[in-house]
Amino acid sequence: MPACYTPAPALGAPQAGTQTGTHVIVPGETIYSLARHYKLTPMAIAKANNVGLDHHVKIGDRIVIPGGKAVAAIAPAALAPRPAQQQAVQPPAQPGQRAAAPKPENVAAKPVAAPAAPQRVSQAEPVATANIATPAADPVEEKPTGTANSTSFRWPVRGRIIQGFGPKASGGQNDGINVSVPEGTPIKAAEDGVVAYAGSELKGYGNLVLVRHANGFVTAYAHASELNVKKGDTVKRGQVIGKAGSTGNVTGPQLHFEVRKGATPVDPAQYLGG
Repeated sequence: MPACYTPAPALGAPQAGTQTGTHVIVPGETIYSLARHYKLTPMAIAKANNVGLDHHVKIGDRIVIPGGKAVAAIAPAALAPRPAQQQAVQPPAQPGQRAAAPKPENVAAKPVAAPAAPQRVSQAEPVATANIATPAADPVEEKPTGTANSTSFRWPVRGRIIQGFGPKASGGQNDGINVSVPEGTPIKAAEDGVVAYAGSELKGYGNLVLVRHANGFVTAYAHASELNVKKGDTVKRGQVIGKAGSTGNVTGPQLHFEVRKGATPVDPAQYLGG
């Protein structure tokens, strides 16, 4: 995001008046995999923790899960030791370890083994698409077939790039590019797809649209002055989906544009033609 964004607040600060539970992050988990596991939207989890969709969770973070009933299925006490167990059990000779370790520890360590962690992540990789992705579509979203050479997107707007992808001079990371354009400039879909989110509930982004594409990519368009689409709409490449503005934590009219391969932000420049 642009340099004027405020730092994301610490995780685990639930919104007042909501019933919540706590989930301790283990290897391979993301906000999107948690959303799939607890049958929530990534946006709901991000809001409960006062962070953005682009927030990278770390092992050991305590994540607030809205509606605490689902959390009882996997207690934090069972999840927290897993990273240490996997590191301690894997390197030594396993026959001796199995004989010495109590049976519950061996059982707890197995779900964190290398084959299991990727499975949980692969079920909900795309940004904010948990509600619209079908099981048959999950493998496509997990392993996009497009590459920088075979996939290209059109520019959503034409203007001057005021913030590029990568580390920001003021600290932090910009997961997309920011293009300065006049207020009201039409924002056009970078490729055919389905609107996964359209709203202004994510702090700092203002009016935001997320579009899920058939090849497993997701594009994001933030700071719009108005939106012309809603969740579930099918859009075509070049279709106007909103108008540029200065909503969210920015000081002038611009578009923040992201390209995500699954859940991983990539430099849009390698996919934009012209």
